[in-house]
This record gives sequence, C-alpha cells and structure tokens, in this order.
Amino acid sequence: MGVAVEPDNHTVVRRRDPLLGEVFDRRFRVEARIAAGGFGAIYRATHLKSGHQFALKVLHPNLTGAPDVVARFRREGAALTLLRDPHTITAYELGEADDGTLYIVMELLRGESLYDRYRAHGPMPWESVVAIARAVCSSLAEAHALGIIHRDLKPTNIHLEPRGNETINRMIQLSMVSERGRVYFFDGLQTPPVAASCQEFLPFGRSSRQRS
Repeated sequence: MGVAVEPDNHTVVRRRDPLLGEVFDRRFRVEARIAAGGFGAIYRATHLKSGHQFALKVLHPNLTGAPDVVARFRREGAALTLLRDPHTITAYELGEADDGTLYIVMELLRGESLYDRYRAHGPMPWESVVAIARAVCSSLAEAHALGIIHRDLKPTNIHLEPRGNETINRMIQLSMVSERGRVYFFDGLQTPPVAASCQEFLPFGRSSRQRS
C-alpha cells in the first residue's frame, strides 16, 4: 500500500471505520486509513512502545470466518516477509489480534507513486525511466527466484520515495493468491486500473523506432 497517506480530513471515514483513532492489538495506534478494498484496508499506525510509524494491512474482520481467505492472507504475509530486495516494500511480520483479525506490519513509505509523478509532471527523462526499470527488475528478480510472481505491475504499484538527494524506487505488492505452488500478487485493494507502456513516460511519448 505506493503507500501514500491520505489527506488529514477523515471526518467521513472516521464515522465508518471503527479502527481509526483506536489502539489495535494493544500495540498500534491507528491514525489514518491509506487505502481500502474488498479484502481489507491499509492504515498508518504508530507502534506504542517505539513510537515508530508503520503501515498495517488488516483483513476485514467479517472475513476471518472464511477459511480460504484467511489461508490466502497467511500465505501472503509469509511470502512478503521473505523479500529483502532494497527496491521491495518491507513486510516485518504477520500478526493476529485477540479477536482473530489478521494483519501484516509493513514499512510506511513516503513520497508518491510513479502514476502520480507522471500525472503531476508529465513525461520523465529517459535516464529516470531506465533507473526505475532497473529497480523494478531487481525487485522482481528476487521475487521470481522465490517462486513469487507479481500479477499487477503498473505505475500505481511503483513508488518513488525521496531519501536525501536521491529517489528510491520501490515495488509495492498488495495482495496475492497461490496457484500450483507459486505465489501470485495482485491488487486486492481495488486501486484504479492503470495501463501504461514505458514510452508513455518518455518525453514526447516517442518510441525508439520514432527516434531513429
């Protein structure tokens, strides 16, 4: 969940989401909802003891009685914690609250998605596009070596995180299913579908054949 925090105005959301403003699993204070979908929601939360902020992906409580969904969520948590590439979002642990609610503790990313960057600033220099492509390939290479396949690779799932004078490109993997011993990721939070080729992010939208 790129995991970018929503604006601070949560008046409507607070009426509908009982987790907001509450202490979750006696460990985290839930501060904001970042994204939501049919299977769960991602929240910005602060760990009570350390004061560090994390992203919590929480399975909807009404799905804890669905064995197939619970098994899929557990597989996702186990798979995510195996990924250590610096260009992949870090998942720290799979947790279970006292009431049986499952959740995944992930790092909270800052910055914006590739899609948001493109919408705000237009085509990017080719050097930046190549750097992003290399980072994505690095992330996917590790995942593929572990039998994990991302099924929803798109600009909204590529996050650009500023770190000092650098921008770190990160892959965001949100949800998954298992099929024939492999783990496939897809966007279970129902973010808007976006399809774009690399040439759309290049200046003037020209392909290599047009430039030759």
